[in-house]
Amino acid sequence: MKESEFLMLAGKVSDGTASYAELSLYNAYLNFLQKNASDTGAELTGEEVSVLWDKINLGTEERPATKSFSLIYKIAIAASVLMISGLGIYFFNPNHVLKPTENLELVADIQPGGNKAVLTLADGHQVALNDSSNRIITAENGMQIHLNDGGELVYQITDDKKIKSDYNKIETGIGGQYQVILPDGTKVWLNSSSSLRYPTVFNTGERTVELKGEGYFEVTKDKTKPFKVITETQQVEVLGTKFNINAYPEEEHIRTTLLQGSVNVGVLNKTSAYTLKPGEQAVLTAQHFKIATVDTEEFISWKDGYFLFNDEPIFTAMRKLARWYDVEVVYEGDFKDINFGGSVSKSNSLQKTLKVLQSTNKLKFKIEGRRIKIMR
Repeated sequence: MKESEFLMLAGKVSDGTASYAELSLYNAYLNFLQKNASDTGAELTGEEVSVLWDKINLGTEERPATKSFSLIYKIAIAASVLMISGLGIYFFNPNHVLKPTENLELVADIQPGGNKAVLTLADGHQVALNDSSNRIITAENGMQIHLNDGGELVYQITDDKKIKSDYNKIETGIGGQYQVILPDGTKVWLNSSSSLRYPTVFNTGERTVELKGEGYFEVTKDKTKPFKVITETQQVEVLGTKFNINAYPEEEHIRTTLLQGSVNVGVLNKTSAYTLKPGEQAVLTAQHFKIATVDTEEFISWKDGYFLFNDEPIFTAMRKLARWYDVEVVYEGDFKDINFGGSVSKSNSLQKTLKVLQSTNKLKFKIEGRRIKIMR
């Protein structure tokens, strides 16, 4: 079992959303870890996990209770911090005890972000989008734009003869996220502080969209019309595939992570490109690419409702929280040696999330309005 899989499982157990099968696998895996405590890198093989699932599927339907373990496992169950690099606390180390803390200073709790965005139509008219569904935004020029039963923004051609291609733009802003289904059926999930500019109909030889921030794409296959995603300094071209692009201007790198199919990724306005295979990630820094094999779940967990930190620098982790909770983060002291590992639900309030991150007694958070002050 990969670290990211265990962290996601721990998050579901914490939220009470774990299924019978997930709880059973979680308990079985922790039992395995306790029996192999001396081997901090112990993992279940794919065959062993498969056997566990087979046993689960043949078992009773009674929902099992999570087992009582040492404090390190109770913190895992709480989706807590599981790894602080450089401070002697490691993932799957049952011999190290993390102590709970009451040092979180709060003025008022801050609720998480949600499904909200602003749609700008071709004529400049702006429409606020939220959790509502079954709502027609506009119906003209052979195109209907509406929200479906799932609250997704959908573009549907109603009359080919009247169709007119214009450009729309959807922006999530801080504390927002949204999903749009483009005219060709391509699905796009937008993370917080992100935007997507796109034509209302793809009537040329290629399907080109412009992304700022972060987006996850499930592209409808069309061999006759390549799908292109343009960011400030990068271009990604596909025919039909699943991938994630993180292109926030405040981040040092642009990360393109491929889950399915293949993509060609290159520097904008350059002819050379790299072809990614599933499980690979292209990291663009100052017009230079580095290709590596990664655990893709770590980079798309945001779409599934979790913050998944895998030895992540505190500064990167806190920028994610700042974008979701609409807060400012300031630091008092040196935090270069602090890395987080763990899974936290995006539905948590800010107070609950910070208590998780503070449970090592190595950090202290203070909330002042919409500002988080971090101290050591």
